[in-house]
Amino acid sequence: MRMALVFCCMEEEPCIADMVKNGHRNEVVMRDLAAQYRTKLEGERCKFIICPAFFDEKNNISVCEPSYVSDWVYKKTAIAPNIVYTPLKFSQYQKVTLSGVQQIDPAAVFYIIKENERVVDSYSLDQAILDSGGYLYVRKNQRLEVRIHTQFSHLYEFEGE
Repeated sequence: MRMALVFCCMEEEPCIADMVKNGHRNEVVMRDLAAQYRTKLEGERCKFIICPAFFDEKNNISVCEPSYVSDWVYKKTAIAPNIVYTPLKFSQYQKVTLSGVQQIDPAAVFYIIKENERVVDSYSLDQAILDSGGYLYVRKNQRLEVRIHTQFSHLYEFEGE
């Protein structure tokens, strides 16, 4: 059976010989399934290294040079945006309080203003909005949706997705 060792490491230039010699945590998987390998990251980022491996009749393992070293893989930060609408008396506008996104890079998030389920406009979330308490003002018949920019989708995900 064709096997592979999958290492998860935090070093920029990992040395497989040292990792094997020092008993670095790894998982043995069938080589054909190594490309679909999934795990929960322990740190904020890591690299995955896949090394073909062979077992002899005494179950001793021989590890070959890496066949694949990934780029950095980042742990996604879960965010849970909360949108609260407060009607303003004697006005056609309402105050919108946006919370649950303060811990991320504001450039990663944008919000969409919808009216009757149609997109009216979209804006990037900026630090000034977060510094002011997350307050926005929209018309009473408008709603907000929060989205993550695609170039940040490898870093953030909405909680519960």
